[in-house]
Amino acid sequence: MNVLSYLAFLILGASTTAFIASPAFSRSSKSALFFFPEHFERAVECAGKYGFCDLDELEKLGDELEKFNGCFFEQDEETCDKEVLDRLELSDMLLLQRELRLKQQYFENGNSFVHDVKGEHDKHEREEFVDHVQADQSW
Repeated sequence: MNVLSYLAFLILGASTTAFIASPAFSRSSKSALFFFPEHFERAVECAGKYGFCDLDELEKLGDELEKFNGCFFEQDEETCDKEVLDRLELSDMLLLQRELRLKQQYFENGNSFVHDVKGEHDKHEREEFVDHVQADQSW
């Protein structure tokens, strides 16, 4: 292996994504790619169990599924196309779950409107409690 080939191998090897290990074939290029099937399993697990995976993992898995070209399981064109669509759907689920959890964190910790609504609600509850206590004392 000459130096240029070795450098190309290192550069391409270093830039590969999280899904690297057993062969998959792109229907369009028929070139072998290498992916870890256990990352597919983890993506399915994270998508199926809300809150199970951290936000960084959701983003990484979602992005990697989106970037994956071709098919891993299916060989014929029709089923390969469905696999690609379903994989992209799974990617969307992971990225949407991440987005929703980020919005939930903001809702719970930083949203001033929510804080104001809760404060106003608490104020009304205190006023109603005081009115109720005063009404009981007048008996």
